[in-house]
Amino acid sequence: MRSDEQHQRRRAPLVLLRLILVAALPVLVALLTAPTAFGGSVLPWQPQMVDLDVYRRAGAAVLSGQDLYSAADPALPFLYPPFSAVLSVPLGLLPATPVQIGWLVLNVLALLAVLHRLGLSGWVLSLVTAGTIWFVEPVRHTLAYGQLGIFLVALVLLDLVPGPRLLSARRWLPAGVLAGLGAAIKLTPGIFVPFLLLVRDRAARVGAVGAIAGFGGCTLLGTLVLPSASIGYWSRLATGDSGTESYHYLTNQAVLGSWLRLVGLGGWQSASGMVLAAAVAALGLWAGVLLVRRTARVPLSSLSSPSSLNSPSSLNSPSSRWGASDSGTPIAAAVCVVGVAGLLASPISWSHHFVWVLPLAVVLARPALCPFSRPAQVAGWLFVAWVSAAPFMMLPAGSDVELNYQPWQLLLVSVTPVLGIAFLIATLASSSPASPPSASSAIRTARPKNETGSYAEVSVARQPRPAFGFAPAPAAGVQNHEASTGGDDGGSETAQP
Repeated sequence: MRSDEQHQRRRAPLVLLRLILVAALPVLVALLTAPTAFGGSVLPWQPQMVDLDVYRRAGAAVLSGQDLYSAADPALPFLYPPFSAVLSVPLGLLPATPVQIGWLVLNVLALLAVLHRLGLSGWVLSLVTAGTIWFVEPVRHTLAYGQLGIFLVALVLLDLVPGPRLLSARRWLPAGVLAGLGAAIKLTPGIFVPFLLLVRDRAARVGAVGAIAGFGGCTLLGTLVLPSASIGYWSRLATGDSGTESYHYLTNQAVLGSWLRLVGLGGWQSASGMVLAAAVAALGLWAGVLLVRRTARVPLSSLSSPSSLNSPSSLNSPSSRWGASDSGTPIAAAVCVVGVAGLLASPISWSHHFVWVLPLAVVLARPALCPFSRPAQVAGWLFVAWVSAAPFMMLPAGSDVELNYQPWQLLLVSVTPVLGIAFLIATLASSSPASPPSASSAIRTARPKNETGSYAEVSVARQPRPAFGFAPAPAAGVQNHEASTGGDDGGSETAQP
């Protein structure tokens, strides 16, 4: 263990140099595109990062002792939990320009970390990240507004999804804590707590406990620092007051927004819209849970040797799946499904909140990570393409014009939730126990003996060759049951990376 740590320390300068080289192009693209997206300029440096300004004002309000929510700009109020304001204090201490540049650089690093966890590396990682910043509307506008959506996706995905780690193979925090931190900053990632509980997996339940502890600890800190603001925020939220009434605005691409644009504003309209949103959340949760249960009965890392197939511990050792350093499991796909469901079910999900389309696109593009059926893949790609291009943004918006849209306009602005729900339904249908295994994931079922002499069903994913530019999944050398026990034909078969 000590020699490994020494080796990691010796490699640190080389890793840092590689990170700088990989990050140079996407950072440059971010610095050139984000300031000009909404009429700002690069030289002189005048970006229009209005959401970052909201966070900076919140941090300044904490320092000055002002009421956190009444001190905000009425046009752009601070709507986050008080803990988010506590985290914003450093933003209120520093001048605007270094905060804006630093924010963009940190966002780019978060994007790189997400894509690296999913298997991208080297020049491919650099080009894909730069292209994402340039072409994908949720990412481009998140950077331009100074929003925190990229950080939320990174906190959840880096916490729960297995894959290569940059500095160390060991976890720095218990599983679930980062997801809980994300939920304490903004409530939407809280949907991953019931997901982890429903998987019926010991390690996942540990992750749920970690998420609850992370959320509770951060929320408690916010309450201790801002007791009055905390009481007011949680009391208003308990009565259904989220601090805004712009649910029907064009860029709210959540289910509730589309429903209110269709049926109008009012009591029963809002109530029925919330019921629909809850149904979509349940649909996405169940689709993600079944995806894990169906295709991840045994972690690939526990099948690294033929003898492990005969060990009953391998059938109940999920700890290597949740946030581990291996890959090739359906965890990435399931987390993306639940992330999309959380956005659709949230009362407000502006178009730039849909950063989950980025990891979803990588999962769909990389065969080693894609357990979806062909219909689910088609629906997923349509959803990714539509959200990335955001053609609905050409419609008029503001001053309640959305309530008077023509039928074709209502149809156009409702495509995002329709495609998202179609993707969730297709995923659920292909993940049901009665459905045959997906051709893309090439599941092979073996029945190894355990120590008691009985058989247990094991799903072994045969890894296809990776797409161009993706790092291969570390599942080479995984053998099937016949190869490890001298099956009927005496042959052997090795899964190819």
